[in-house]
Amino acid sequence: MKGYVAVPPALLADGEALAVWFAKSVAFAGTLKAKPLKKSN
Repeated sequence: MKGYVAVPPALLADGEALAVWFAKSVAFAGTLKAKPLKKSN
């Protein structure tokens, strides 16, 4: 599914570790190029 991630229960229980991984994922997403827009018919 688009827009979802699976987070292991152990990571959910550790807020500090989850925050680190969340920050890493946001930083990575910021490096990705935007997809071109599709034309509407």
